[in-house]
Amino acid sequence: MMNGKIYFWCTGDHWSNRVKYNGMYCMHDTSGHDAWHKEHDASKNSRKGYGHEKSASEIEYSQFEVQKKKLALSESLCTALCSQVGLSSDITDRIFQESCRESGFE
Repeated sequence: MMNGKIYFWCTGDHWSNRVKYNGMYCMHDTSGHDAWHKEHDASKNSRKGYGHEKSASEIEYSQFEVQKKKLALSESLCTALCSQVGLSSDITDRIFQESCRESGFE
């Protein structure tokens, strides 16, 4: 309690000055973090000039971009496994194909 207000330790992700913290004292506890976050985002999005809520297609595209970057990293890893570790290209191709299958990209 501080200045008559009760604060809780929330282990959810919080940002302060563009730094991510996995826990801080807040007006909500961890069980209320998701509801707080949704309300917080809606409040930020409603401010003039801040932006807008993402549509389902924008979210889907964003997730696709993340997966594409992961696959590019996988390709780089395959190259490194061939050149630095000495694995054959067949083995690294198999590793890459398996990671694509697990990611939903075949």
